[in-house]
Amino acid sequence: MSIEAKQIINIMNAWAPQSLAESWDHPGLQIGNVHTPVKKVLVALDLTAENASYAADNGVNLIISHHPFLFRSLHEIDLGTYRGKIIETLIRSSIVSFAAHTNLDIARGGVNDVLAEKLSLSDVSGLAPAENGSDADSLGRTGMLPRVMSGKEAVSYIREKLEMPVIRYSGDINKNVKKIAILGGAGSEYIHDAKRLGADLFLTGDLKYHEAQEAYASDIIVVDGGHFYTEHPVVQNLANRLRQSFEEKSWDIEVVEDPVARDVFSYIG
Repeated sequence: MSIEAKQIINIMNAWAPQSLAESWDHPGLQIGNVHTPVKKVLVALDLTAENASYAADNGVNLIISHHPFLFRSLHEIDLGTYRGKIIETLIRSSIVSFAAHTNLDIARGGVNDVLAEKLSLSDVSGLAPAENGSDADSLGRTGMLPRVMSGKEAVSYIREKLEMPVIRYSGDINKNVKKIAILGGAGSEYIHDAKRLGADLFLTGDLKYHEAQEAYASDIIVVDGGHFYTEHPVVQNLANRLRQSFEEKSWDIEVVEDPVARDVFSYIG
């Protein structure tokens, strides 16, 4: 039985409905024909030249990424550019590209629930109302650490759990931390929501200098876990969910996790 990309996209849309996405977002089909037969799926955080090349060389028919490849409008497709070469690779190899972005952030079992699980949080609830969701749909999560920790212990714990080479923070790390707020990716605008809900620490990515200053003045520790490290855990989780779904449906489809993924930032010690 031939399984089309559209059938797998329908599974993704059931898990993370596109109606949940923020108004500025552009999830969904990015490139390709939804009627393309699929025997192999690659799950990734981003669609890159490296994983597009891997997909073309290894028989991948569908790439499911978290970040949309076509996030901003294209007014021309120059095959000599970075993005143009990726588009050419996908079209030449009949590879479909699909993205689930803020809808996967918000969805239950999505990016932020996976991050909460990675940190072994308990009593998990929402951080801030989603723009297009119901009362139960939220951006970010709050939860309790496994035990009370000093701020320094909590920051080190996050670094270890997310397997980060380095981590940065702002705030008084001598204070005790029990309740934390999390928002994978970039979410520094929710610092006040975290503080309002009684979080001792807020974990997000892409923290800017003045935002860190503001958090320090608000007496909450903010931890910059990086965009990559706070969202990448969803890749393995999503791949496993797809494997289980395909097995239940008796679909003979292989699922691989992006083997060439890496943080775009490098660090010198």
